[in-house]
Amino acid sequence: MTRLRRGRAQLGDVHFPPNADTDYDYNNPRKVLSNCYDWYNFPVFKNDIREVNADEWGNGDMRILHKWWLNHLPKVAGRTSGVVNNWWQYTIDPNLVNL
Repeated sequence: MTRLRRGRAQLGDVHFPPNADTDYDYNNPRKVLSNCYDWYNFPVFKNDIREVNADEWGNGDMRILHKWWLNHLPKVAGRTSGVVNNWWQYTIDPNLVNL
């Protein structure tokens, strides 16, 4: 879940929404192409790329942005290449990561 990549935003992070120019730029109206909806398809991405801006994450409300972002964390059963598909398990116990 990275920031911008060659003209296409990913999901950003809780400090830097997909269309942000700087950290905490939560109310930026600029539209960018993002794969944020494709994270709902994890681990089988379908190249779901859409235009998004601050309308998606509460127009500057930090709490809504954080909820929006956390809602995109993968949370399906199983494993892919040894990685648990439910990333919430890693927030509870980071020792589950086997690198």
